Amino acid sequence: KNDLLKIKHLDLSDRNLKHLPLALFKLTNLTHLYLNDNQIEFLPEEIGWLKNLRFLNLDYNRLQMLPFNLQVIPSLKIWCRSQHFNFYDEEIPESIYNKVLIDSSRDRGMETLIDRKIHLN
Repeated sequence: KNDLLKIKHLDLSDRNLKHLPLALFKLTNLTHLYLNDNQIEFLPEEIGWLKNLRFLNLDYNRLQMLPFNLQVIPSLKIWCRSQHFNFYDEEIPESIYNKVLIDSSRDRGMETLIDRKIHLN
């Protein structure tokens, strides 16, 4: 059981997930979480418990907004370039918006790494 808490990289992509279990947010050593290619409609506020999270892939889900607790994760970068995710909401604080990586020239190197599923250090 304690070994589970040591997990740093977790790939839950392409699993047809609609909701995330709250137990996921007890994995406080996570640095990389891949949730892409699912059916997730919202992220619970408990995502803010993952203080060590550095990379979160939300590409190709059904999200309409980001929880405000994402702003308390200091080094987090969020990958979501899909059309299904609308982060251009006036309600999203700049502190969260600045964490979002999109398909642009400044993020092109990141896109290559993600497409190849190479974990960032």
